[in-house]
Amino acid sequence: MRNKIIMTCFSLMMIATSAEAGVTSLVTGSVGTQLGVSHTSQVGEQPQSDLVSELELTMKLFRFLAMEVAYNPAAPNNENNELVFHSRLRLAGQLHVIPLDVFSMYLSAGLGAEDFEGFSSFTEDTNAYHGGVGAEVFIGEHMAIGAEYLMVVPGIRSIQHNVVSNALEATLGEGGSPQMAQTEGMSASDYVSPSNFQATLGLRYYF
Repeated sequence: MRNKIIMTCFSLMMIATSAEAGVTSLVTGSVGTQLGVSHTSQVGEQPQSDLVSELELTMKLFRFLAMEVAYNPAAPNNENNELVFHSRLRLAGQLHVIPLDVFSMYLSAGLGAEDFEGFSSFTEDTNAYHGGVGAEVFIGEHMAIGAEYLMVVPGIRSIQHNVVSNALEATLGEGGSPQMAQTEGMSASDYVSPSNFQATLGLRYYF
């Protein structure tokens, strides 16, 4: 899986480079970086803010379809039984719904993983999910300034671990059955909420 992703990105980069592509070319790619903050909350805990510092590689086809691979070396280390909102690597598909010559707005959704092997499944321990909107303002033929808001959702496996851990703690602390502890005091909003997000500003170079 990792080799296929790398070969696909490399092939598209070669096509774009040989055609001297820019921001409005039918086949183009970009490298860039973005900085921002994330805001997430573990069940029963106060919200926490973390730094987002990503390096990006994006390949765009026909001005409205794109694939992005992002690497965040500042991603927090996820401890056992914690909800995984962020992963070191992020793979996203983008649909540019307003692809103008000086401006583009897109929808984005994808999967996070600790390494490339994690992209082979949606249920790895380190998986997380994200979706949201972004926009780019083009500066000249090759540069773009971008802004992005992504709602982040913890991976299925981390939710399972978290539910079991909370159930065991409640059972040992107060007595009762694990089934009752799992259902009491928990709701879907503990795991899926617009208050869990990352917001970033970025700079990209298209070639």
